[in-house]
Amino acid sequence: MWVYACAVRGGGVHGGGAVVGGHSTRGEGGRALRPDAAARRAVQARAASLWSNHDHRTEAVRIVRGPSGRPALTLARSGEPVANADVSCSACPGLVVAAFAEGARVGVDVERAGDVAIDETLVEHTTDAREWAELRSELLATGAGFGDLAVGGLTHEHVYLLAWTAKESVLKGEGLGLAAEPRDVRVRVLGPAGSSARGLGVFRGRSWSLQWFVPAPGVVGCAATSVEAGVAPIIGLEMATQPAITASTTTTRTA
Repeated sequence: MWVYACAVRGGGVHGGGAVVGGHSTRGEGGRALRPDAAARRAVQARAASLWSNHDHRTEAVRIVRGPSGRPALTLARSGEPVANADVSCSACPGLVVAAFAEGARVGVDVERAGDVAIDETLVEHTTDAREWAELRSELLATGAGFGDLAVGGLTHEHVYLLAWTAKESVLKGEGLGLAAEPRDVRVRVLGPAGSSARGLGVFRGRSWSLQWFVPAPGVVGCAATSVEAGVAPIIGLEMATQPAITASTTTTRTA
């Protein structure tokens, strides 16, 4: 699995925020800046090009919106789907990510700490008491695997966002997103994995390999790949970060 992350300066949408646990998120003063459509497209185009080169493909690929609204990979010239490959995209204030996988479905989600107040109602929307207690224990025990996020210890907010991103990445991989209940995704932490941690998600009988990551200070991410019958699960994540892009209403250039 390959994840591309790129910071975005400008080209933001004021006030809208993400939707976490059914709650709209906003930054300080309700001014959360999320990359707009033009900025997201610019990053996705760069990500598709880099992944194509990384995978030694002879023909350029691009990320498009599929019939169901889910991102899809197509060949740039013919528009034909890229065989045996999948892509998922996510964004939070100041950052856009794209995750690629071969031989499996993939979903990715990123959230920035501080964008939403984590209260009991939000936790209950996402998980039940037993799973929440288990996840808190497992994530805190694996806290050293979260790099800068773990400095000073994982907070209540960090634990919630790690749980949320895992569930949302699975639902995005399924092509459902917020149309399904995050409580229906069961998540377990398996342990450290390099500078990150890995886990297992289960939704309606399908298993998903989870890989958490911290693409930028204060940002929590998780990528999920489906564990297909007869195919070894994808374990491990290769991150690629690039210089930030500066987006305006008319142009996007490399900073």
